[in-house]
Amino acid sequence: MTLRGRHCSCLAALATLGIAAGPPPAVAQVAAGATPDTTLVEFLPAGTGVSPVAVHVLADTVSFGGVLAVAWDLPAGSDAAGFKAPVSKGEQFVSLPSTKGADGPGGAGAGLPPAAGPRVVARYRVYAPDFVQLSWKGVRSGTVAVKGRVTDPSRAAAIRAPRPLAWFTWTLAAVLLAAIVVAAGAWWLWRRLHRRAEPADWPLPEPAWMAAALDCRDLLALRLVEKGESRAFLDGLAGVARRLAAGHFGVAGAEMTGVELQAACAERGHDPALPGALARLLDGADLRRYDPAEPSPQWCREQALDLVRQIAAARVVPRLTPVAPERLLAAQSAWAELTSHATGGGR
Repeated sequence: MTLRGRHCSCLAALATLGIAAGPPPAVAQVAAGATPDTTLVEFLPAGTGVSPVAVHVLADTVSFGGVLAVAWDLPAGSDAAGFKAPVSKGEQFVSLPSTKGADGPGGAGAGLPPAAGPRVVARYRVYAPDFVQLSWKGVRSGTVAVKGRVTDPSRAAAIRAPRPLAWFTWTLAAVLLAAIVVAAGAWWLWRRLHRRAEPADWPLPEPAWMAAALDCRDLLALRLVEKGESRAFLDGLAGVARRLAAGHFGVAGAEMTGVELQAACAERGHDPALPGALARLLDGADLRRYDPAEPSPQWCREQALDLVRQIAAARVVPRLTPVAPERLLAAQSAWAELTSHATGGGR
């Protein structure tokens, strides 16, 4: 570029700029405008303290990311201890800790004019590309060349905005749709592999009195009382009563005592009359069959009649419950025999 070459030849002459507190001197004005690739960095006061009267750029070349020293001259009699160097507007110049006084004899600030007041050297890390100028109170400084980090500048890529990815939205939508389809297929396959058997209808149990009538008839047919085996008779009678309670009330009556049977039926909300009668029969049978004295035949017959009365109280005709006709006929025949015994028609 011809403009850039012209600026490079004038770097040394424009590297130092003095700005007075009043109207800027003629030497501080830069008549030539910045080239199109020159970055103008505006500096603003860092606080409410003293304002510098002059600024001097102490180098004409700096590396990208390197440190550039800038000297700020303060008015005569001001205190440099509380002075804060101006900061750049933006992030192209990052302020670093300042040092008091310019470089000594032979240093970068050796050719600066004497200052009327304190002089503070501030350091800034430069992140502006190509060429850069500093602006303080509307006056531009000399141009500073910023060197890149590559050996061949022609291979450096230009800074540009990110290219829009027109395909990204459609690709993302397609990926999401594919993920949803895969997830739905996996869920369907998992459900199919782990599918449980279809729930079957639970058959309603037959009325409990049917089995109790058959068992009671078979127990009486053994004629244990007549044979003098009263304890065995009471044991069988208690078993029939417990199975009747379990089937009729839906409790674990086969393993319960009379007290436990009453508590379980009360918890399920049953009328306490029938459970109470069965509980008394069970407690009496359990007590007598373990008694050292043999239970009398008359007492055993009374317990058998009591059990028949409890079966009658629990007797429900199976109108909606599916029962095999043969089973129902056998239960009705057994019940007829029991009622015949109870009324004195049988032995």
